Amino acid sequence: IGAGELSELARKLEDAGKAGDWETIGENTDSLLAQYRDYKEKLKRLSDRDSSKEPVPVDELEGAYEALRELIPMMDYDSVEMILSEMDRFRLPEKDEQVFSELEKKLKVLDWDGMNELV
Repeated sequence: IGAGELSELARKLEDAGKAGDWETIGENTDSLLAQYRDYKEKLKRLSDRDSSKEPVPVDELEGAYEALRELIPMMDYDSVEMILSEMDRFRLPEKDEQVFSELEKKLKVLDWDGMNELV
C-alpha cells in the first residue's frame, strides 16, 4: 500500500523493544501511531467506496445538506447524527464522502462552528 516509512518505523520500534531501548520507543511511538491512523483512514475510505452500497440519489444528498444547514446552527445533535447515519448507507462521491467524514469527527467533539463551515 506504499507505507514504506510506516513499515520502517514499525521495524525500528520492534527492534528497540527487543533491545529494551525505551528512549527510541518514546521518541517514535507518537509518529508511528499518527502514520498508522492516516493509513487506516485512507484504507477505510477506499473500502467504503468499493462496498456494495448503492450510490446516493442526488435529491437525497441535496436534502441532507439542506437539513444540515438548518440543524447545525441549532446544535441539534440527535438530528445531525441521524442524517449522518442515513448518508452512511450510501456510496457518496469522494468530495462528499470527505465532507461527511469530517462532519462526523466534528460532531463527536461538538465543533458546531467547524461543521457549519463545512456545509
